[in-house]
Amino acid sequence: MVKKLLNREFRFLHKSLNVWSRLFLLAAAVTVAVSVLFPLWELHLVAPQYSGGLTMQIYPYKIEGGGLNGNDINEINNLNHYIGMKKIDQADFTEMQIMPFMFGVFILLALRAVVFGEMKNVIDLFVIASYFGAFSIGAGNVLTATTNFGQSSTSGVNSNYAYQVRQFQFSGRIVF
Repeated sequence: MVKKLLNREFRFLHKSLNVWSRLFLLAAAVTVAVSVLFPLWELHLVAPQYSGGLTMQIYPYKIEGGGLNGNDINEINNLNHYIGMKKIDQADFTEMQIMPFMFGVFILLALRAVVFGEMKNVIDLFVIASYFGAFSIGAGNVLTATTNFGQSSTSGVNSNYAYQVRQFQFSGRIVF
């Protein structure tokens, strides 16, 4: 019984990938490689005080503000201070420290699956991607639990200014 099950597993893991599967994995590797060059997320805030709005772009490895010399990120942080939010700082996002490395691992594992063409290589890619996804979700939950994102009673918010901040229209989009 166990021997039959192990033989079945062995056959599955060493099953060859067809040409379409290999091309799909190659396209996925190229897509991940190119995605490092573009922002994964962009936020654009619009308010009467800011005629052009405020923009923040999030790359896999950095956070970049729009405006003159990237000054929008500083302005967004100043506004966040007045509503009791923590400063947006790249060092607070653990994912940004490891994301370029993980993208490289994904690319290498996908290319390995293309070259060797066995199901076990695809499973390796799936398992590593799942671990990274679970880690990212866990890191996000820890960040949310340890950061005061709400307005506290001791924040000293000027109600007039808080009203002006509430006039912002938020739009975010996944860029790729």
